[in-house]
This record gives sequence, structure tokens and C-alpha cells, in this order.
Amino acid sequence: MKSRWVDTAIWKVAATSRVGRNPVRVVLQQDGRYLWVGHDGGVSVIDAERRAVVQEIATGAGRHDIAFGKSDYEAFVSNPAEGTVSVIDVGALKTVATVAVGGSPGAIAYSPLARAAYVADAKNGVISSSIPTRVVSSRR
Repeated sequence: MKSRWVDTAIWKVAATSRVGRNPVRVVLQQDGRYLWVGHDGGVSVIDAERRAVVQEIATGAGRHDIAFGKSDYEAFVSNPAEGTVSVIDVGALKTVATVAVGGSPGAIAYSPLARAAYVADAKNGVISSSIPTRVVSSRR
């Protein structure tokens, strides 16, 4: 699937990037460096300045939601069909943990104050904070 970059000053397509199949979620990191696209196979990580995919990261199946930890060191990706959340080291762009949370994890959010990631179960309405968080050691 191609994503198109539109120059809003002239409303023309300026560039295209190829991302995974059936993209459904787009999230820009807090620092603006990477644009993350959730799709059927996991996530595509796009360098926002160069408008190019820098990494494809396979995660569990399902419609993904994405949240970032403190200072964008970690990304949390929900995998509803697997009942898991993938924890990705943003500096290395690699999965460092897959946490079984059960159910059908969907929306996910991170609280820097609580140092916790929260995930909503799309089927039973339960919100869980059982995702272990830590500051990832790799730096960009």
C-alpha cells in the first residue's frame, strides 16, 4: 500500500511511501522524527523528514494502536488478534518484549507521571495497566 505525502501549500502529492497491507493507524512521534503506520503485518516506521520507510516491524495480528513512552524511547503497539502488546525500542527500531494482556487489546496510552502504559480491551471494556515499562537503553 502506498502512502502519499501532500504539500498543503499547493495541494499536490509531493512523495509516496510504500507501507504494509491495509494501513489503519498513523501516529507521529512527539519529537516529529518518525511517523508510525499500523497495518496488517505490524508497523511501518517512516522518517518524516525524508519521507521514506526506515523499518518494517512485525508484531502480532490485528488492528494496531500505537503509543509512545517517555521521551519517545519506547513504542507500545497493541495486537488485538494475539491478545498482546509489543514493546519496541525506538532507538534500535526492534521489538524488545511482547506482553500477553489477554482479550482484544485496542486503544493504548502512556502516562509519564505513572510510568505506565494502559490498554483498553475492545471486547470486554476492561482497562489494564499490566504492561511493564522501562527506559530503553539505546539512544538515537
